Amino acid sequence: MNPWFRSASQRRDHARGVVAILQQSGDLGLVHLLSDPDDERPLVSRCLFQPAVGEPSPLLAEWVQRYGLGRSRFVGLLNREEYLLFPYDAPDLPRGEWGMNIRWKIADRLGYPAEQAVVETFDLPGSATQEASGKIYVAVAPETTVQRKVDLFLNADLPLWGLDMADLALGRLTDTLPEDARGLGLLYWTGEGGVIQVRRRQTLFLSRTLETRRQPIWRALENATPSIPPEADHAALDHLATELRRTFHFYENNFLQPPLDHLFVMPTNPSSRDLPWRTGDPLDHMTPGQTESGYAWRSEPVMTPPPAPIPWALLEERLLAALADRLGMRVSMLPLERVMRRAPDVQEADLIDCLPAIGAALGGLSGS
Repeated sequence: MNPWFRSASQRRDHARGVVAILQQSGDLGLVHLLSDPDDERPLVSRCLFQPAVGEPSPLLAEWVQRYGLGRSRFVGLLNREEYLLFPYDAPDLPRGEWGMNIRWKIADRLGYPAEQAVVETFDLPGSATQEASGKIYVAVAPETTVQRKVDLFLNADLPLWGLDMADLALGRLTDTLPEDARGLGLLYWTGEGGVIQVRRRQTLFLSRTLETRRQPIWRALENATPSIPPEADHAALDHLATELRRTFHFYENNFLQPPLDHLFVMPTNPSSRDLPWRTGDPLDHMTPGQTESGYAWRSEPVMTPPPAPIPWALLEERLLAALADRLGMRVSMLPLERVMRRAPDVQEADLIDCLPAIGAALGGLSGS
């Protein structure tokens, strides 16, 4: 873990597992993760997700009390859209002075006063022939954003062990996969669009936001034939594949690494609010000229609901096939069962919604 906030007095060596909290777009998620000496996969013993929470701290305190999680190590999370992440030349200064030095030099990137910036840095890998690159990754967020995350725990009277960030948290979900030894890509979506990570040997090499939102891709896949969708209908997919290729080529050429041969796609909850045509009352999505029953008087507007959505598993298969065809590499959904175990009462939909929190909890378990 690369914490933004940590107090030595708040460390709990007697902690039983890790509780990581996801707070995003008004939603609240909680994950409780336990390690097991007999199984390298940690156990998700609790996974709770509540959309559209008014005041999150009371609900968080209620969950912790109800499920007896008070002795856990508590970890917060900065979402991908809440900070900037970019490579930067390492200052020729003692490391303890980097934050203060960097925040003034990047003031024009921030959109808010530099004195309000919280800066964190971590090393950028070198190439295959060079251990150190002389560059670092800089992550910067407004102090108000960081304080809001801290206040979530303070107001619930819970000791915060540290704040993680989504790029590092999500990457941990692939660290135990055998494909990590050669290098892999990880694709997921945020509110800002797609994000592609390139990782190798438990190290983040690249993280890049793509201006490709998932709505047009899923819509195109729904309208496709059962075979691989026709090229003419998939400008969004073509653009995504082009950006992925550019990212992979940059990784190979800049870091002198072997070509990637596997891309993992993060699972998506089909009930997500940014896929509205798949949820809610069908009458909300009717088209002119139709009725719910299929009949109408001549003087009435004719409205009928659209056909039932294609099964989500089929859409995911189409996405994987389309990307594999365009990229010429193996593409598969992230195999969650190879990464973690879950208690019988943990719902898969909640698990998918809380994947960033699971990655943050993994960092809490390792203490990194």
